[in-house]
Amino acid sequence: MNSTTIPSFIPRVLIPLVFVILTLMCVLFALGVIRPPTVEVTDLHDFEDNIYAGEMRPDTEEFVGPVRVWFATGDIYEGIMADGRFAGQGTFIDSDGWTFSGAFTQGRLSGEGSYEDSKGRYEGPFKNSLPEGEGVYHSTEGWSYTGTFKQGSLTDEGTFKFSDEE
Repeated sequence: MNSTTIPSFIPRVLIPLVFVILTLMCVLFALGVIRPPTVEVTDLHDFEDNIYAGEMRPDTEEFVGPVRVWFATGDIYEGIMADGRFAGQGTFIDSDGWTFSGAFTQGRLSGEGSYEDSKGRYEGPFKNSLPEGEGVYHSTEGWSYTGTFKQGSLTDEGTFKFSDEE
């Protein structure tokens, strides 16, 4: 026997063994004993009149990790939660139609993100859920502002552009 030849008993033993293992795995999967590791199981929770899809820590009743929340008010949040608060990347859609998207820290938009409502769209940094720093606001009326925002307000450190300007 040379080094490239497979001994004849290996296929006779290996093929039935693989068949038995696969059959056993299928039976255990069908019974719910094992689950494939790529399947994410999320539970629905009715908590304080809100519906949460995600993982709740039973010891603190706080939601952690990726969640989707349908609030009783009609608002929706989809993103990450930590210690029961919005944390990390997420999107908050208010029932009145405005949307926050971006990085949340301790329940508030903080860092790069965007805000959009029926009047326009802001893109740039946030601090305590308010525009703060260098950003851009595009109004639905056709004008835009590029410059500095302070506690959610435009400053005189920027430029306006109107739709009739080239």
